Amino acid sequence: MHVNYYQKKKYCKIKKLFKIILFVLLFITITFFTVFNNTSLASQVTYGYYKKLKEVLVEKGYQPKMLVICTYRFKWLNNLLVKFNSAAPESWHTKGSAIDFIVFDINADGKSDAKDVDIAKEILDKEIIKSNGGIGTYKTDKHALNHQMIHIDDRGYKARWNY
Repeated sequence: MHVNYYQKKKYCKIKKLFKIILFVLLFITITFFTVFNNTSLASQVTYGYYKKLKEVLVEKGYQPKMLVICTYRFKWLNNLLVKFNSAAPESWHTKGSAIDFIVFDINADGKSDAKDVDIAKEILDKEIIKSNGGIGTYKTDKHALNHQMIHIDDRGYKARWNY
């Protein structure tokens, strides 16, 4: 079979694009598991809030089904998220003082929904963080995965959003 110059050039471009995509996916995967969900990169206070939430959920008979998706965030990444995903320009993540996590079916009703988010949010607000930090929910966000997300931080004063 004879391969002409243009077919070979097209194949090389596809191969190069495939390599770039693989590299990006590998970079994202490694970064997620070593940085984004690494709770040791969060401040001790914020991690303490998260850890206490898990303990209180168990004490109250709930299942602590949660997944940390973001702790420390590089400034360059935060700038991208500001531009494309409505992140705060001076995010507490860039200081290592925030944790974002997804809440799954903690009330064991067979669904991961707003009820689960509200249970975790109320415990954080009334029993753990109180007026010492920020709590944000994203139940009305346009991105579906964000509906189950909670943000917590140790800013030192009360801040709430999308409640």
